[in-house]
Amino acid sequence: MHCPVCGKSTKFYPLCEKCHDLKDAGRITRCIICGKWNDADGELCTDCYERHKDKKMTEHR
Repeated sequence: MHCPVCGKSTKFYPLCEKCHDLKDAGRITRCIICGKWNDADGELCTDCYERHKDKKMTEHR
């Protein structure tokens, strides 16, 4: 299994130890639309932001 953020090998957790620490610090989040982990600020990954940037966030919740 590999970390979806950095690609490092993980045992059975979805994130590697470093990315898990960054998640706890709030620097890695999960997209509220597609669920993809990303290191961007905000609630959306880059792909979903581009597709939905003209819609209100309340439409996705």
